[in-house]
Amino acid sequence: MWRRFFIICLFLCFVSPVTARVAISEIMYNPAGEENHFEYIELTGENDSVAGWYFEGIDFIFPNVTIDGIVVIARTAFQAGEQNDLFDRYGINTSFEYKGSLKNTGEVLLLRNKKGDIMDVVVYDDWAEENHSIEKLHLWELSSTLNW
Repeated sequence: MWRRFFIICLFLCFVSPVTARVAISEIMYNPAGEENHFEYIELTGENDSVAGWYFEGIDFIFPNVTIDGIVVIARTAFQAGEQNDLFDRYGINTSFEYKGSLKNTGEVLLLRNKKGDIMDVVVYDDWAEENHSIEKLHLWELSSTLNW
């Protein structure tokens, strides 16, 4: 509990006063079974370039793209065959695939811009039942435990 509080306090103290409107909006960290291939992170943005932005918690760096609406980053974006990738399971298309996996027991995910400024942070525990995602209630507010 104190660890999460400390991380949120650090976020509040050191977050850059930037104007980009990009937020982590949904996380599927515990898909059905032992299949981390169906994990994903959804971001919502308002016509903001995220070129060079990256995550701490998973291995992913954004290419030269602009988020205007919703973007999904998947553990397995495409894999041949049936029921092997994100589209097969959830009907969600994505071109972005990250390396690593999300911890089912909870962790800290940081979204940083290319200068290293923290743009969003999520500290989650095992809040959802298996095969249920967690969603941010108020996109442009801080990612406290009460906002998920």
